[in-house]
Amino acid sequence: MQVLIDIATWVRETMSFGKMGGSNERNSADAVKPAARDGENRGLCDRYANYFAAACQANGIPARVIELNGHVVPEAFLRDAGHWVMID
Repeated sequence: MQVLIDIATWVRETMSFGKMGGSNERNSADAVKPAARDGENRGLCDRYANYFAAACQANGIPARVIELNGHVVPEAFLRDAGHWVMID
């Protein structure tokens, strides 16, 4: 569980909340590429969720992005517990 907290902290420190110029490109591995220009690490809930899911997957943790009534959140699978946990 600590690794999920560490990843969530990294995402919060890496991202700035808010609309960005251009597309938010959902479900893209490009989400974790370093920003080439100022403002590229901005995004709404879907971009945060994709950053988190991609970082989990890069660390061997199964993760997915789900939508709940218009809000997009990531989930990670806790193998020891045998279930998905939502991170918001």
